[in-house]
Amino acid sequence: MDELPLTGNSAVDQLVARGQALLGDIRKEDDLIPDPALSAKIVQLDSIATRIFQAVIDQPEKAPQIRRFMDYYLPTTLKMLTGYRKLQQSGISGSGAQNTKERITDAMEVVLGAFSKQLETLYQNDMLDITTDIDVLETMLKQDSLLGSDFAINHNTQGQDGAQAQQVKEA
Repeated sequence: MDELPLTGNSAVDQLVARGQALLGDIRKEDDLIPDPALSAKIVQLDSIATRIFQAVIDQPEKAPQIRRFMDYYLPTTLKMLTGYRKLQQSGISGSGAQNTKERITDAMEVVLGAFSKQLETLYQNDMLDITTDIDVLETMLKQDSLLGSDFAINHNTQGQDGAQAQQVKEA
């Protein structure tokens, strides 16, 4: 993986560097775990976590939102994967070992969902701002008589001809 760019904010840059180091350790565990299904989940986790770090690099003021992710979730995920690898390498084939490995594999699905939610949360305010901008634009266009009172921006994409036909119909 390529290094992520620096922000110039030393606290944020250190946070991202620590996260990248943890992801590097997770990748090393992945290389030593022969389970392709678990490996696919690890690759997916890596991708989501990298996007989380990119979001913080793009907007360093969001760094406090990933503290628990950095201080608990990511290190615990690494610990869980290290445990899986050690169980695998130990050659223990009892039901307890198998159950533990299955729980770790199942837990990875939960972790993936949580990481995805963390990423979405980082962009939630941006999505709200965009939606608000659209609502204000629609209102202003109506106030300036640039849109008919019954016309609303079609949320489905329609071609320019369809938009002109809609305007002609309303006129």
